[in-house]
Amino acid sequence: MTEANSLSPDAASALQLWLDDPGVGLKLAARDWKAAFATYKYLEIQAPPPFVKFGRPLSEATIAAITSGGLYIDGEQSAFNTADPYGDASIHTIPTDTPYCRLKIAHNHFNHTVPEQDLNTIDPVNNLKVLQDEGVIGKLYPIQISMHGYIPDWHRVFAQLVPAVLEQLRNRSVDGVLLVPV
Repeated sequence: MTEANSLSPDAASALQLWLDDPGVGLKLAARDWKAAFATYKYLEIQAPPPFVKFGRPLSEATIAAITSGGLYIDGEQSAFNTADPYGDASIHTIPTDTPYCRLKIAHNHFNHTVPEQDLNTIDPVNNLKVLQDEGVIGKLYPIQISMHGYIPDWHRVFAQLVPAVLEQLRNRSVDGVLLVPV
């Protein structure tokens, strides 16, 4: 890969073949995930991720929370588009003081049984508040980012999702993030 937002030619062509396959589109629309992903070419990035040394003690750091659990504020934000077979690459920002009873899940690609009993399993905010109170982290950033974790089209991830997340965090006093992949 030559740019942060580009795919290698091999990865891009493999993805495009999969996206263009009419049988895949039909299987995705029918929510037959197993059949649709039987031929999916998962993205393999050969280069190791860049390592950036943490700039301060964790006990002084501001940490932001990110979840891919598809959370949104009921009655205030629209739900993620779960009907899009290629994934919703938008984000929602949720104030960290939002009560869990106001949060809903818009994500059809995982079993909601456990998260509906305990939202802490997909949303790290309450646990980060405990760590803040105990002095383990300096501060919890007051806005968390929620995204829909099902986005099989890597182009959407690189072109829409990643820039939206970075825009939310750019020029903010955030030292690190905790990502809870769902």
